[in-house]
Amino acid sequence: MPMQMGFRWYGEGNDQIKLSDIKQIPGVTTIVWALHNKMPGEVWEESEIAEVQKQLSAYGFNMDVVESVNVHDDIKIGKPTRDMYIENYKTRMLTYFDIFKKTPLSAARYIFDADDKEKLKYGICAGLFASAAAGAAMIAVSKRK
Repeated sequence: MPMQMGFRWYGEGNDQIKLSDIKQIPGVTTIVWALHNKMPGEVWEESEIAEVQKQLSAYGFNMDVVESVNVHDDIKIGKPTRDMYIENYKTRMLTYFDIFKKTPLSAARYIFDADDKEKLKYGICAGLFASAAAGAAMIAVSKRK
């Protein structure tokens, strides 16, 4: 895949910059997007992703880069509810894969994003549990191919 130029967009109602403004920037083909109304650990519904796709495709943009696919803190610190959030994370990744037949490029970006206080308190466990969540999601996606 050749390098693409992308631009971060926070979505309708969240960003003062409009897609029509971004379209005027020479060379931009990709919009870095997310569902900003979703909290970490919530499932992203196919209809919500499709709505963003509709908005972006109207201007000829692709949506290859997903930002803010957050891993819930309960996964990072190994709370008993982590398994539920791991399943939600897997569902989110599978939904994206089912639509686009590929994994989002930033799927693992937030594996080690526990804040400094969490890192000090829980140490490496935060990274291990988050890695497990991302790994489980990637395995689930690979089985869909």
